[in-house]
Amino acid sequence: MTFGWAFLALFLSLYAIFSLAVIWHLNTYSFSRSAKWVTRFFVLAALILGVFAILLFGQINWAQLINYAQS
Repeated sequence: MTFGWAFLALFLSLYAIFSLAVIWHLNTYSFSRSAKWVTRFFVLAALILGVFAILLFGQINWAQLINYAQS
């Protein structure tokens, strides 16, 4: 189980870095006011997808998956 949560932590940290890079680029290089709307939508979508990732990873039986992979 700890393998799965470690993998999730790695995935979410990389996802957060990617999300922050997209938001920074939107705010820096956008010349329109719609960039703020897109940024808010992207942040909301990123948070929702992060919560779904946590919920789905919690449902996986990691011990059985590891035993299956080893056999």
